Amino acid sequence: MRFTPEQLHAIERRKGDMLLDAGAGSGKTTVLVERFARAVQEDGVDVSAILTITFTEKAAAELRERIRTRLRAVGDDTAALATEGAWISTIHGFCARVLRTHALVVGIAPDFQVLDEQASNALAQQAFELALADFARSDDGAELIAAHGPGALQRSITQTYAELRARGELAPQLPEAGGDRQRQLGGRSAERVRLELLELATQARRELGATAAPGKQVAAALRTLESVAPLLAGGVPWPGELERLELPGGNAKALRSDTCELYRDTLEQLRALSVDEHAQIARELLNVLLVAYGERYTQLKRERSALDFEDLELLAREVLRRKDVGRRYRERFSRVMVDEMQDTNRVQLELIDLVAGVDLFMVGDAQQSIYGFRHADVELFEERGRKLQGIGARASLQTNFRSRAELLTAINAAFSEAIGPGFRPLLPGREDHAAPEPLVELLVVDRDAVAQSEGGEPAAQAGGAALWRVAEARA
Repeated sequence: MRFTPEQLHAIERRKGDMLLDAGAGSGKTTVLVERFARAVQEDGVDVSAILTITFTEKAAAELRERIRTRLRAVGDDTAALATEGAWISTIHGFCARVLRTHALVVGIAPDFQVLDEQASNALAQQAFELALADFARSDDGAELIAAHGPGALQRSITQTYAELRARGELAPQLPEAGGDRQRQLGGRSAERVRLELLELATQARRELGATAAPGKQVAAALRTLESVAPLLAGGVPWPGELERLELPGGNAKALRSDTCELYRDTLEQLRALSVDEHAQIARELLNVLLVAYGERYTQLKRERSALDFEDLELLAREVLRRKDVGRRYRERFSRVMVDEMQDTNRVQLELIDLVAGVDLFMVGDAQQSIYGFRHADVELFEERGRKLQGIGARASLQTNFRSRAELLTAINAAFSEAIGPGFRPLLPGREDHAAPEPLVELLVVDRDAVAQSEGGEPAAQAGGAALWRVAEARA
């Protein structure tokens, strides 16, 4: 087979970790297939000792078939036959395989079923309705539902639950509110800052009251300072009420004194702490609903002996975190290859690290990380890339074999501007006959020009679509 120099470098460097930035249409699957085949043929690695993680079931099936075909092409029918049981799957397929072997370690039945997205969404809907009904029985819960509406609460709770699970929490709870603020203020409480503000208000009134011939600004400041004690008498007020205690600006020298500036700073600190204090009240209520939803959802899945995709990841991580189990898998897999690395989340990356030894090959493209699948974080990919680049273990595939040069020229021109300095252009790798006419055309729609109907009246919609989009479609 013929390979480009950049492909050959990625194929032949099989010792040690490596991250490969593979642009669209650059032949990354060909590289994965050849690395697998050469690991078996040249390095003596058993087929069962190579773990290959892909993004979709379809991609895994294609990769398995291409590896089998390649091994047959070099005359190794035994290895080709062994690919039928090879560890080539999605991350969730790998997790399911681990859990069926070690189900009792995490207290699940080995014959569990895996819920697809539609089934898990249906159970999640049912779980939220049950949790909300219980939540509404309390006065505080009913008030929160009335204030935000069931739909908004459902979106907030279910999305937050999913995000926290993607970060690694098996039973999510909301973090405490205001912890960072108190650390920034040296641990001072809202009550302590309230008392400090009262003292500063008294001191500022005394200083401003001694001003000879006070102007309008000083007089307004004195009136504001007189309202401090009554407003703060009952404790820390609502953040919006503290706006009434702001001193006026202006050029008056008396209002720029050290005492007045310290008063302003302390008022701002009290406002921030008041926000956190009231946020904590809301946090406690929302956390009750979040926890209740999580418990109901878990219960419904347990009744069906079912796991969703996040369960697969989190429970497999619990299994592999056991030193004895994790060590056995690292000893079992002498090579680990991961495709679409840019679409991994924190839990998935930890799973990969738990089973990978010293020969981890990662393929991805930050420029194609546009969907955020299952809370994927492209910065994890970039962070790993920067680390490996520092030791010369990062390479790239930029030659595109999928598209004509004319199209790549247009794409590079558009996206180099949009992505900025980190953009990696795609280089043409195809040899095509010259086209008789331009292959790329630009369609421009003037939004303002189509914002009026033919009669001159505003017409923002046409059949449910914005008029400029209709014009774009016609063009």
